[in-house]
Amino acid sequence: MLVAFSHRQVALLALIATVLGAAVGVLLFGPARGARDDIGSVRSDLHGSRQAIGATLGTARTDAVQAGTALARTTLTVAQQTLRTGKQALTTATATLQTLTTSLDVQRQQLAVAQQTLEQTREINRKIPGTVAPLPGS
Repeated sequence: MLVAFSHRQVALLALIATVLGAAVGVLLFGPARGARDDIGSVRSDLHGSRQAIGATLGTARTDAVQAGTALARTTLTVAQQTLRTGKQALTTATATLQTLTTSLDVQRQQLAVAQQTLEQTREINRKIPGTVAPLPGS
């Protein structure tokens, strides 16, 4: 079934098609075309910036890890030196304790001899009355 359009409807349809065609042409070939190129440039710039930032962060992380490793090694060296010094101090303290223990044993022996000598002297003084004044504590 054919529909007959009036001359006015055909003209209006042609005008709409022309305006629509012009709008599509402006969108595709007009000033927005430069904006699309700029958007592409910005995208590539951003991509390059992301790569540069990533490389910088990678370097910073590597530097931080190396610094941490160096600090850990230094700390380990100091701890090992401290351990050696502590072991030497323990050895010296052990030897000193042994010397003091021996000295204490000798002093106890000397005290026992002195007490025996004192007791013998008191006994002698008791056997010879009037010759020697009594010792204190007898």
